[in-house]
Amino acid sequence: MKRNKVILQGIALVTLTLLIAQVSMAQYEERHGKAYQHKEKIKSHKIAFLTDKLDLSPDEAEKFWPIYNEHETKVENSQKEFREKTRDIAENLQNLTDDEAEEFVYARLNQEQNMLNLKKEFINELNQILPSKKILLLMEAEREFKIELMKRLAGPRDDSRGPHSDQRR
Repeated sequence: MKRNKVILQGIALVTLTLLIAQVSMAQYEERHGKAYQHKEKIKSHKIAFLTDKLDLSPDEAEKFWPIYNEHETKVENSQKEFREKTRDIAENLQNLTDDEAEEFVYARLNQEQNMLNLKKEFINELNQILPSKKILLLMEAEREFKIELMKRLAGPRDDSRGPHSDQRR
């Protein structure tokens, strides 16, 4: 009788553990699934935005997009790797020693240099398929897209209540 009670408790414990794990996984997938969908929506909007701004010929587009997508992947991977390496440091800036802070400063500078190197490599590849004017248009379009995205993320704004508006009554 006592043995049956222990077996039933064990089964109940295993069942409860599996249920909790399943609920946790569902919540994790829901949160990350939404983030993934949001990221994909932004990418789609960016592609449409750049396509409109660059006015690529079919031949240019066929050569441009694989190079562009490869560059974006390299940038994302580099940024992800840097975040993973420096996450603990970035979350604990107030408690760093001077030596640790100096190391982090130079790690950031190295990351910025890496991003610049990737950009130069990308521009050199684009020079093989696009005229410089379209490359310049791309750079400007990417800047405009970032501004538009930041404005959308900030939400609606009532400019009539800005810091420079005259609110005297």
